[in-house]
Amino acid sequence: MDKNIPKLFLSHSSLDKEFIEQLYAELRRCQIEPWLDTEEIRAGKPWLKVIFEEGIPTCDAVFVYYTENALGSPMVAKEVDTSLIQQMGDANINFIPYVESESVRRKLRPDIQSIQCPTLTKENYKEVFPQIVAEVWRTYHERSIPKYIAIEKSKRLELELKLKEIEGKQSSRFFTDAEESEYAYITKKLSEPLLVIVESEQSMGNEFFFRPLELLFHSMKESGRVYDHCYARNEIYRLLHKELNQHNTVETANCDRLIYKDPLYHDLQMYGFVEGESVERFKGRAERVMFYSNKMFRYRYWLDFNGKLPATVSIVRT
Repeated sequence: MDKNIPKLFLSHSSLDKEFIEQLYAELRRCQIEPWLDTEEIRAGKPWLKVIFEEGIPTCDAVFVYYTENALGSPMVAKEVDTSLIQQMGDANINFIPYVESESVRRKLRPDIQSIQCPTLTKENYKEVFPQIVAEVWRTYHERSIPKYIAIEKSKRLELELKLKEIEGKQSSRFFTDAEESEYAYITKKLSEPLLVIVESEQSMGNEFFFRPLELLFHSMKESGRVYDHCYARNEIYRLLHKELNQHNTVETANCDRLIYKDPLYHDLQMYGFVEGESVERFKGRAERVMFYSNKMFRYRYWLDFNGKLPATVSIVRT
């Protein structure tokens, strides 16, 4: 389907398959791309890996249908555990829960009961379905507007930088002595190892090291001109999951807690690499968004010019 449409993850019990397949078909008719395990996971692919790396993180919203069947489903519980709901909020992925009945609502976890969970049944389906469609499209537009603005600003900035390069960089010296000294110092600081400790039910603590410089430029590659710390954190999660999977499958059952001090946000402000701007979002609401500054793109050019621009994110296990 077209990539420029909302993508919705459908979390449900397999015993409610018939009802969810009806919802799946009608969402597609409304130009929404539903992510359904039976449709998206190919034969031979690991379920958990596909769902948590290729499913939920790629969607604009997660629809959860709570029924008596779903309450007893371990997979539904894993897809909407407390830590994952927090991660979805940090990544601006909307959580859209619906319940089959009031009796089901009373059996939900307290944190889920505190969220607005409308009732969805076969009887009120025609009335409620348009509300689901509207909420998904609203979420999509709220997530898309800052992204498109950032893309346009990034394009304009790159054109301006190219023009300045053509007009004022005719000599062999592209950078001043002050820039050379400052950028070398920043590179040294951002190359210092970042310690990440993983605590799980099976292990009190596994230690890993990352390079903030690599995480920073992975984030830039993912987000364009917008600075979002979630991209670096999600890459840490992804690489840890992959590393633990390769060495000990027992450890991958739960990554309950990551302990580390993220140096990027405050350091980037200190170096003058990010700046805030108010961006108008859906229905005229304004939001302060952090953008990479012209100085940040100048620094990236310096790294590339000197062959120091990171291409990948590495992980070292102690």
